[in-house]
Amino acid sequence: MYKLHAALKLTLKVLVILLVTTFAVPSSNEVKAQDVNVNFDAFYNDLSPYGRWVDHERFGQVWVYNEPGFSPYYTNGRWDYSDYGWTWVSDYAWGWAPFHYGRWENDPAYGGWLWIPG
Repeated sequence: MYKLHAALKLTLKVLVILLVTTFAVPSSNEVKAQDVNVNFDAFYNDLSPYGRWVDHERFGQVWVYNEPGFSPYYTNGRWDYSDYGWTWVSDYAWGWAPFHYGRWENDPAYGGWLWIPG
C-alpha cells in the first residue's frame, strides 16, 4: 500500500510540474511589446505629401492635414478591439503615424486639427 501511495504522490508531482511549466513558458506565438525607435524624418517624409508642416509657436513642428473638415478619430477609419484594448484603425495611407504616435490639437488659427509628433 505504501508503494502505491508513494507512486501516486510522485505522479501527482510530475503532473503539477508539467502543468506549471506548460502554462508558465510563453509560446512562440505570443505577441510581445517591442521597443521601436522612429525618428522625425520618417514622419516628415511620409506625411509631407498629404499636408503641410508648420512651425507652431507653442508646439514647434506640427503637421496640418490638407482635407477640410477632417476630425481625428472620427473620419475615414473605425475603432476596433485588439488584445491591448480599443485602437483606431485608419483608412488613410498616412494613418500609421498620427493615430499611434504624438497627439492631436484643435487650433482654429491653423485651420482646425494639427498633429504634434512625440
